[in-house]
Amino acid sequence: FVCALAESEYTSIGTKDFGVKEVQQKAASQQIKKVAPFFGHPLSLSLSNDVMLILEGEDDERVWQQAARSSQGRIRLFPVLATSVNQQSELENFCAPLLKSLYDEPRAYSLRDGDGATGELPPIGAVTRFRLNCYAIENTLVSDECLQVLGINWTDLQTSVNHWIEENPDHQDKELIKELVVSVDRMRHKKIKKIRQLICSIAGSKKPWEVVVGQAMGTLDTSSLLTGSDNLANFIGENV
Repeated sequence: FVCALAESEYTSIGTKDFGVKEVQQKAASQQIKKVAPFFGHPLSLSLSNDVMLILEGEDDERVWQQAARSSQGRIRLFPVLATSVNQQSELENFCAPLLKSLYDEPRAYSLRDGDGATGELPPIGAVTRFRLNCYAIENTLVSDECLQVLGINWTDLQTSVNHWIEENPDHQDKELIKELVVSVDRMRHKKIKKIRQLICSIAGSKKPWEVVVGQAMGTLDTSSLLTGSDNLANFIGENV
């Protein structure tokens, strides 16, 4: 019902807070249309204990959906898609007071791309905000656990890439993937979007890269993480 009403241009919505006698009605915004599926199913969400996760981009949404499927119930998240950083900020600010009005123990998460930036993000009310510890979600593809899903390790990938370059000297992405395998930090804070599926192919896998990353996330044992700076938890961010 909430979902259907949110799509109507004639719908206005007001939130009643405790101790406040007046309710201000506002037209249904793009923000409410984005989060309506979450707030539209309070019974199913309370039974499954899903928590809202605001994400920037469809790639991230597919990865976390796969992570939830692969986790066998350990990861319970309800992805809400933002199409830009600005919209993500709008959703964070919109959801914070609404969650407080609807739930005794409000809680939501928001995860942003690193985009070359570092440092923690302060929460906005009940919305805990995180930033990836890498440029974007596809950068996690070269973490140790994701490479394990591909059936390869970093040293073997370097060797395979060198062989691939010899066989494909005129490929348009030759220089970028060469830069990747000689990088001391696996290009953690640089854009590798153009070669994300190529990495899977060179590793001998036909899986979509989102599935690889999602499976690695979903099966990650946080009580026994791989050591070193190139593990998946380090790429995602250990707080995340």
